[in-house]
Amino acid sequence: MPGTELIEAEVNNHDVSGLCNRIARFATEVHLSVSSRMSHYHSDDIARLESYFKSMKDYKTWIISQPILDIPSSTPRIIKIRDVFKEMAHTDNEDVNDIIQMLWLTYNELAIGQSARAGSGLHPNDQARFDRLIGKLESFLENYVKQNNPLDMPETSPHAESTGHGSTGI
Repeated sequence: MPGTELIEAEVNNHDVSGLCNRIARFATEVHLSVSSRMSHYHSDDIARLESYFKSMKDYKTWIISQPILDIPSSTPRIIKIRDVFKEMAHTDNEDVNDIIQMLWLTYNELAIGQSARAGSGLHPNDQARFDRLIGKLESFLENYVKQNNPLDMPETSPHAESTGHGSTGI
């Protein structure tokens, strides 16, 4: 997606890598969703999105419930994280584009935040940023997407290439 170039696609923190990789996978699911090919948000995609938000929040809660590890022999080490965002094209659904953009912001803030250079855990400021960004996503879904769905846009749809289908197996 234009404007989503990651500053750096590697971290030192195994907790941040786990959270970033989940965000990237959820963004891919959103990008390839049925809703990405139309001007309204499908109810099943809304349910999936709500489950992704819950999963990310639960994973963050689990991270901060764990002790900060003293792992001087293992840190710093470079952990590559998925950078799927630069490969994503704009979709036919502006709401999908907005959600992907906000997921990228969350991913990027974690990937280049203070916590990314630690061995484990989340710095309190990174926790607060994550909470505010996910809160904004939840508010967008609840207070905008659900309130303005479906939209009838016959003159401008489709206006983007299809995002294609999901994985077909290995």
